Amino acid sequence: MAPAELRELKEQLKDLLEKGFIRPSMSPWGAPVLFVRKKDGSLRMCIDYRQLNKGPYYCGIGAGKAFGRDIVDAHYKACLYAGIHISGINGEVMPGQREFQVGPSVGIASGDELWVAHYILERTCEIAGVVVSFDPKPIPGDWNGTGAHTNYSTKSMRKVGGYEVIKKAIEKLGLRHKEHIEAYGEGNERRLTGRHETDINTFKWGVANRGASIRVGRDTEKEGKGYFEDRRPASNMDPYVVTSMIAETTILWNP
Repeated sequence: MAPAELRELKEQLKDLLEKGFIRPSMSPWGAPVLFVRKKDGSLRMCIDYRQLNKGPYYCGIGAGKAFGRDIVDAHYKACLYAGIHISGINGEVMPGQREFQVGPSVGIASGDELWVAHYILERTCEIAGVVVSFDPKPIPGDWNGTGAHTNYSTKSMRKVGGYEVIKKAIEKLGLRHKEHIEAYGEGNERRLTGRHETDINTFKWGVANRGASIRVGRDTEKEGKGYFEDRRPASNMDPYVVTSMIAETTILWNP
């Protein structure tokens, strides 16, 4: 890389770090970087991540990558038939690791719908002759674990000025970090190591920061209202416990 490009790389990385768009990597692997000159003469940084971290399985296609797609599709259709507000599915980082989203749901209905969706998934896998695992780290090694990221908002968070309400709620969640972690699923310490997800002993939040305990979406920051995502719960969490704790801490609890 030319000296001018190296200086540009350092400046752009510093800017992205300060804005919270990226975080220092703990991976022993790297990715090639190149610059493309734009019409105004400035340099656009391009990074080839295709062979890094995500690998071939994340949102992959093909019989050698998309393991279990028939099961996932059957589960999705069964949830729709049952009236579950299932809103998305995708392949994840590990082979055979899948994600589905339930919601938006109001109040305790979020727990009801996820619990029934779990039952439907178990029955679908039973019919297919396979076993489903909700373990937060089903395969040891340099893989992302399996979480149950929980999106949350109140009426006041969705109104004008809601971003300030969100920040106050996140501050309260940070003060009760230990209590929440204890209730967020068994074996979560094997997932929240700080290597692929946030460290279990550290609470932090950020805008568009997927390595944080709490992630606030870019649209929420821009519009000044919306929701936030608690990324700490493990895939084997109890949805009633998690949702009730978030509501209790952000609405009822006073430091």
